[in-house]
Formats: sequence, structure tokens, C-alpha cells
Amino acid sequence: MTFKAIWWVLIGVMLLSCQATTDPSASSISQTPEEPQVTFGSFLDAVFGEGAEEALSKRLELLREACSDGVYESCEELGVLYESGFVVERDVERAGELFLIACDGGLGSSCYLLGVLLGYPLAGTADHKSAATYYQRACNEGVVEGCYSLADFHYYGLGETKNLPLATEYYDTSCRKGLADACLRLASLYSSGEAGVVDVVQAARYRKMACEFGLGANCNPTNAEDVSVRPHTSQNETAPTGLPPASND
Repeated sequence: MTFKAIWWVLIGVMLLSCQATTDPSASSISQTPEEPQVTFGSFLDAVFGEGAEEALSKRLELLREACSDGVYESCEELGVLYESGFVVERDVERAGELFLIACDGGLGSSCYLLGVLLGYPLAGTADHKSAATYYQRACNEGVVEGCYSLADFHYYGLGETKNLPLATEYYDTSCRKGLADACLRLASLYSSGEAGVVDVVQAARYRKMACEFGLGANCNPTNAEDVSVRPHTSQNETAPTGLPPASND
């Protein structure tokens, strides 16, 4: 995900926090009539300075114009805004359209975001097969999260039967691109034999790579746990239910 996309999400999180702390129904202390009310505009002005609300409106206008002119990063940023619903009215369908425009324009991160939107919807039924198509496109564009999510698709058999050889291949691609979780998953596959053979040498090699790629400052490759540390996986190997992780940047 681009920095701008993350920035918009942070704005939404801060807004929700602000609303939660100023909502009279969320507190046992009654709000006095004299206490100032927090609006979206006043929140923006307080956090980013006077005139922030006007600047945000202008920003949205510029993003729409840029997207129409083929600036695909702007389409992606707009898609994140429509998906989150923090700055504009939430419209998941519109978000998907914008991600698709950017994805077709060669922006791999948008292909990945579209895959997430399809595979892990906040409402409705997941379409894992379609999600996998966009994970593949993201992976082809060098987006490591796309490769990892594609590996999960084959490992868990989401939408079809499990394909451990393909899962191993895409975990390896992710690992070589520097994703520590993928290296750790491979260590588990080779130590358990799920990769097709029990290979303690390969398992140790991938544990070492996981440590090198940021598993932890005090990581010991000889005793790193053979389980994925991703939030949506579990040691009993049930299918994932949450969103894919951020990268190890």
C-alpha cells in the first residue's frame, strides 16, 4: 500500500478516536451544553491547522481530476478513501472500480488491494478465486504481499483444493523478496514434511532467512518457531479470516 493510502487510513483512525472520546453516550459523565462539539472540520483544523477542511476538499477534487487523466496512484488513493468511508461516503463498489482502473494501468499495489477487497470483504461473501487472480497480477508486478496472499490461497485451498507445491513456490518467492513470515512458513513446511519431504537443512536455512529479514532483533535461527506469525493464521491451520498483513518494511 502506498504511503498516501496509509496516511488516509491514519486520518480515519484519529477521527474515530476523537469521536469516541467526545461521544456523550460513550461516557458516564454527561456533556454540558457549554462543551464544544467536535465536527469533522474542527477535527481537521485542530490536527492539521486552520483551513484543513477546505484543503481536503480541494485535495479530493484534484485526486478525481488526476485519476481521470490517468494518474493511477490518484485512483488508488481515491479507492482507499471510498473503501474506508472516513472522508467520503463509503462505497466499496466504487473503491473496487478505482482499484481496477489502477491495476489495469500497471499499479501492482492496486491489484493487491482489489484482491483484498474481494477476498476479505467486510460484508458479503468472499470471492477467493477472483481475489487470487489479482494477487497473481500484484505478484507479477513485484508486490510481495500479492505473492504471499497467493501462497495462502493455494496452501489453505481457498475456493479450490489445496496445492502445496504451488503454495511452497509462492512462499519461496515471497521469502526471497524479504518477507520474513514467508520464510518462517517455509521452515514449517520443510520441518513437518508438508513441502513433500522432511528437510531439516532447508528448514534451518529458511529460519535463518526469516531472522535476517526482520523476525526479531533477538531471533535465533536454531529455535525460531515453525509457525507463521501472521495475525489471520493459527497453529491448527484453519483458513484465514482476517486481512493480510502489512509488509516487514
